[in-house]
Amino acid sequence: RISLAVSLLGGTALQWFVNLKLKNQRPSSWNEFKEQLRSQFQPVDFQEHLRQKLLQLKQKHILQDYIQAFRNIVGQIHNMDELTQVIFFVNSLSSNTGLYVRSKHPQTVEEAIREATTYDNVMAIGKTNNVTYNPFLETSSTVEL
Repeated sequence: RISLAVSLLGGTALQWFVNLKLKNQRPSSWNEFKEQLRSQFQPVDFQEHLRQKLLQLKQKHILQDYIQAFRNIVGQIHNMDELTQVIFFVNSLSSNTGLYVRSKHPQTVEEAIREATTYDNVMAIGKTNNVTYNPFLETSSTVEL
């Protein structure tokens, strides 16, 4: 694994690794390699920075773009439990989508994503068919144009 990762390094990172080899300080395990790479190139407050980015992330338009950005950030955060991830995800959805997903009480991020996607798809179909859909009411109504 280390050899593959090193083959993808370039610039300063590659020079860093070459220097380790020259000093006979090459990491002996994958975990050691990752830790040395992080300590060398990640800012000290990187985890705090990621959490701050997550706080600022909001669904502005396209749900799939928001999901992708959310997964990208959360995938880099260490030690964030599932329920905290769900809370961050749901709270940053657009208001109607967030209310709907919250009403379903998701326990995992994947459940929350599935509910948000379902809601988004139903709303998109409703718009193309001129149907007003309110998930909190038992009936839907057709809008006459």
